Amino acid sequence: MAVFQTLAQWLNLKELQVKWPNDLLVGEEKICGILIESVLRPIPLDVIGIGINVNLQRLPDLQESRNPGDASKPVRRATSVLEQLGYPLSMTEVLIALHHNLIRNSKRLVGAWEDLRQEYESHMFGREYVLRLETPQGTVDGRCHGIDDQGALMLETSQGLQSIVAGTVIEWTPNGGGQT
Repeated sequence: MAVFQTLAQWLNLKELQVKWPNDLLVGEEKICGILIESVLRPIPLDVIGIGINVNLQRLPDLQESRNPGDASKPVRRATSVLEQLGYPLSMTEVLIALHHNLIRNSKRLVGAWEDLRQEYESHMFGREYVLRLETPQGTVDGRCHGIDDQGALMLETSQGLQSIVAGTVIEWTPNGGGQT
């Protein structure tokens, strides 16, 4: 949510969405990816990498990507703040805003998680969509019902409601309609 709030300072709030578990989109175009690596030994540590396309100019070779192993997968496009606004931003200004939002939201994790969860869900891409995920246990299909109180994706599958704690959304179908 800290990255969402940072980008929302400049971008159209109606178009900006969070895509579980780690992307931000403008429409269906990726503008940010977040990677979290956890190390459990010798001291537990989480390393978080945030990649925001701020002043990236449109590069045709990078704008469309397919899964190289499956040409039938849908094309995914990338965008940037520069492309959305038509002018560049100061990287320092973006970093300061992100720092402020990270600190503010880390404080919200203690005692205000439910508010943070509701805010996340109100800007969530794919809620009520039929999703296909690649998980460590294999492919899972189901209708997205948001996230639970631990941040896991709630997916209504043929086996009932499941909490998905790790995975990648590889396909989505808006409201059960045509595939994108």
